Amino acid sequence: MKITTHEKCVGCGACKHICPKSAITMKADEEGFLRPCIDETLCVECGLCQKVCPVESVGLLEGEKKAYALKHKAESTRQKCTSGGAFIALSDAILQAGGVVYGVIYDENFRAVHARAEDAAGRDAMCGSKYVQSDPCDTFLQVAEDLKQGKKVLYSGTSCQIDGLKHYLKCKNADTEKLITVSLICHGVPSPKLWQDHIANIQTKRKKTVAAYFNRCKVRGWHEHNECITYADGKKEYYTKLSQNHKDLFYGHYSIRPSCSVCAYAADPSAADITIADYWGVQYLMPQLDDNRGVSLVLTNSEKGDTLVQSLQDVNLWETDREKALSHNHTKPCKPNPRRKEFWEDYRTHGYNFVCAKYAQDSFKGRILYGGKKRLRAILVKLKLKPM
Repeated sequence: MKITTHEKCVGCGACKHICPKSAITMKADEEGFLRPCIDETLCVECGLCQKVCPVESVGLLEGEKKAYALKHKAESTRQKCTSGGAFIALSDAILQAGGVVYGVIYDENFRAVHARAEDAAGRDAMCGSKYVQSDPCDTFLQVAEDLKQGKKVLYSGTSCQIDGLKHYLKCKNADTEKLITVSLICHGVPSPKLWQDHIANIQTKRKKTVAAYFNRCKVRGWHEHNECITYADGKKEYYTKLSQNHKDLFYGHYSIRPSCSVCAYAADPSAADITIADYWGVQYLMPQLDDNRGVSLVLTNSEKGDTLVQSLQDVNLWETDREKALSHNHTKPCKPNPRRKEFWEDYRTHGYNFVCAKYAQDSFKGRILYGGKKRLRAILVKLKLKPM
């Protein structure tokens, strides 16, 4: 039994959960990406795994296509979020109605996993970007049970994960009227294996335990991408070459899942009721909103999604031109780096430090150049030629 091709598989796990014989397990491949493994001795070739596979029957919504710029009214909330606080506002609306929220957290081992929250404390761990592919774990099963009990559910994730969830719920004949799905405009999902190496490498070199990690912290403002590490002793590190290596490999398109290069979800609209993202380009399209502290772009793809967005009470909301807003964001599949094959061969042969030096410029010369850029930036900021 073959579910889909290696290049197209997104690792959502819908096939695993639908299998009536538990013949499918999700296992990490040599790059660290989860893939279905079928025990042929248990498989009865019922075909449900093929039926539930989202990439074999992509489900994009063609509903209420509106776009908004959004800022949460609480500055403290906006500061702890990656952009304008859209996820906090949307999830608060569901929690206040007695519902549950699903999103991605870092567990105690810094694995990116989907989790379930019934209150704001649990939800807060889901805030902020996670630059690594998450494991949905058993959340598809949990969502089905929550919906069966009549609860409102908000599920956030990449569009392919959401389509996998929707295919699973359809196969289970679940009533999805109270389900709201929220995707993000996705640049592609990096390898969990490289992410784990990144954390381990930091702890080894600094001889400290990483207590928290904030992808895209706003220590130098929203427009600048900085990774911030908090150690167990309370000290923080950001804007050093060591802290930025994982980000640089990601932006170099070395570590992204193969399916991202043929992604069927990159174009507009999404498979989700609502799509959220950074409102890149807002400084040109709506300059009065740009204070370098973050603005969310919110796209509604269904009437249900638009109704929820327009009901939000704790945000400032401005309708915006959808096509123009998307012109500054990702609407095409992420092309792999031409040296991707070479990168992974080097990684398998020489390890993480080697590829960081070769492909992320984490060498003596690279660190000198990186420090020079920092000093130049500081001078430009002091001369008010560059924003803080």
